[in-house]
Amino acid sequence: MQHRMQIEFDGLIGVLAKHLYTDPSIFIRELIQNGHDAIRKRQLFEKKQKFNKRFQPRIHVSVHPETASICFKDNGAGLSLDDIHRYLSSIGASNKESGFMVGSPNDYPCIGQFGIGLLSCFLVAKRMEIRTTNLLGESFLWSHDGSSIHYDVEEIYQHDLGTSVTLFLQPEQQRYLNTHVLDQHLRTYGDIVGIPIYLDQRPKAVNVVDAPWHLKCDDEQLHLERCDHFWQVRKEGQHPLASLALKASFQYCDVETQKIKTGVVKGILAIRDQVRSHHQGVCDVFIHRMFIGANQKGVLPLWASFVDGIIESHVLTPSMARDEVIQNAALVALQKTIATHLLEWLERLDHEQPELFERILKVHHLAMMSMCLLTEHQALFYEVAERIPLESSAGSTCLRTYLDKVELDETGRKTVLYSASLPSLNQYSACVPTQHHNLIYAPNHMIQSFLSMYADACSKVVLLKELNVKNDDVLEAVTGEQKEACASLQALCESSLPIQTVMSLFQASDVPAFIVETEQCKAQKHILGLLETPGVSTEILEIMDKFSGEKKEISTLHLNMNHPLIQTMALNAASAIPLVKDALKQLYQQALLLQDPQVHVATLKEMGQQATQSLSLLFEASEAVAAQGEKLQHLELLLEVSLEKEVKHQDKSVMS
Repeated sequence: MQHRMQIEFDGLIGVLAKHLYTDPSIFIRELIQNGHDAIRKRQLFEKKQKFNKRFQPRIHVSVHPETASICFKDNGAGLSLDDIHRYLSSIGASNKESGFMVGSPNDYPCIGQFGIGLLSCFLVAKRMEIRTTNLLGESFLWSHDGSSIHYDVEEIYQHDLGTSVTLFLQPEQQRYLNTHVLDQHLRTYGDIVGIPIYLDQRPKAVNVVDAPWHLKCDDEQLHLERCDHFWQVRKEGQHPLASLALKASFQYCDVETQKIKTGVVKGILAIRDQVRSHHQGVCDVFIHRMFIGANQKGVLPLWASFVDGIIESHVLTPSMARDEVIQNAALVALQKTIATHLLEWLERLDHEQPELFERILKVHHLAMMSMCLLTEHQALFYEVAERIPLESSAGSTCLRTYLDKVELDETGRKTVLYSASLPSLNQYSACVPTQHHNLIYAPNHMIQSFLSMYADACSKVVLLKELNVKNDDVLEAVTGEQKEACASLQALCESSLPIQTVMSLFQASDVPAFIVETEQCKAQKHILGLLETPGVSTEILEIMDKFSGEKKEISTLHLNMNHPLIQTMALNAASAIPLVKDALKQLYQQALLLQDPQVHVATLKEMGQQATQSLSLLFEASEAVAAQGEKLQHLELLLEVSLEKEVKHQDKSVMS
């Protein structure tokens, strides 16, 4: 037996409206777009009727605080009774798909959609009234309170052609009575709708009406000026480093018809004046003048994180809520077209405005680096790779500057040295061979991949090498006689320092000591930090606590047996224990300072030299004191021997 589904109409409208639209202000867009379509229909009708006098299209928005209502009024073609029943009062029906907008879509594309668009009005309205007069002179009043399956329609007398939609706002939605708030939304949703929008009694339209690419202009400079002005109006407060007026066609395969179609994208692309927090370029998107959404991701190329845009294209497909663009073949083709034009533009900037391009490189060096890693951008890679700013132990540099200061090795190549650890940057750069002036900091896979790509491309003249404690370029372990010679010092280290110590041989003999932090130690520190994080579950805390307690990995202090001071300490470790202990503590503090990336390695070397000289003087003084003590002991012994001889001589004399 079949039964009829029971539908709670008020609940259905609430669910559909609130889950279809994420922003209540979307009702403003829907009402603007429905007004746009009605006006375009009237324009098409008058064009076919060959009316000599063309009417002045307009949308007027008024605020009525006394009734807590706002009214959207257009002077378009109006609605017939059949339109009201078929589209206005049918949830899910689309006037666009059903042919309500009769005419050429190329001349007057329809952008509104009564079927679901009016649902958005019930996000803010408790009741809605629509008064309309159509091209046949018929006038109707439609009303609905959003809580019933019934709606009311009656014939009325209304002289002016067009439609007015009045929303009686819910108490919690009465912020839209604020004309400043309403003005901002009208500009956002109606800027390039092509029809002037007026608010209350203001004599000037609140919207731009037409985008620069909608206006005919043979003067390229004038078009660029219009684009800059439009950008400032649309993106108030944003001042890009450079902007590009975009107009490009592209082809794509339509999935439904399997035919090749042509699309066009127009708009503005701009390079930001600062790095954004997220790693993707964004743009405002319009389809047939219909505003889809601001800061849309997934439209610009993934690598273009330094780019903002405002674009319009008739072939893009909006989502059901019309606040996003659907991923399809047209969007992929558009994205590739934008990528091509961006690359060509960057190459032109490099040749025509080199100072500006250098500034762009400085601000967006990481984004440029990621762009260069893509194989399709090899031309740009060879052009900019040597100029992309990199961090190093000597400050900001680039590969061109870096390699200018490196000597050729025996194979005729220059070595690029880098470190992946920031605390190690200073200490490794202090230990690199003398022909290298500094060390490049490459903390992540992207920078390392970029360096590898550059080294591969220039393999005949460039060698890439990472510095770490395993490299012979940094240190090697002591063996044999040297190990025996420093046994006493090793034992003294273990008893007096809060860190395990290893005797090593540094390639740089002027560095007495530095600290190496193992990967296990870094991981353990991270775990210990997580243990103190609020909100972590008890089970996870127990597992992490057990893991952190199973194996205690600590950092290692390496002492350089090639350094004169360390050699002196090894010789005196058994005899001058207090002095050697003090020296070890000073070297430990010096090694900790060497880990600080904020302190320049040259400053640290100078501090180390001063500390080494002071310690060396102390040991020399100690040796002098020790030598003086030996002399005194020798004199005392001689005196004792002389006294004994004198006493024996006197004894013999007395006996005689």
